[in-house]
Amino acid sequence: MFGNSLKIFYFILILFFLYLVTSTYFSTKNISLTNKKYNETQEKKEYDTSSIPLIKNDTNNVIIYSSDEIFENKIKKRKVWELLK
Repeated sequence: MFGNSLKIFYFILILFFLYLVTSTYFSTKNISLTNKKYNETQEKKEYDTSSIPLIKNDTNNVIIYSSDEIFENKIKKRKVWELLK
């Protein structure tokens, strides 16, 4: 008897919590504050990019590829097929 009433109390408590969260999240005050913050950050992002200096690209031929023979020697042979025979 006490266990069932405790379960009902928990269920009502969870429903009340969900109601408070959703009503706060979807309130007009919260939506207007969110839109205001979004617009402020968009205004900060919009700056003049023409004044940014361009840096010369000096990364040509930086990667040196080693030969495939070195990698073939490092690969261990698997003995799975020998075990299955």
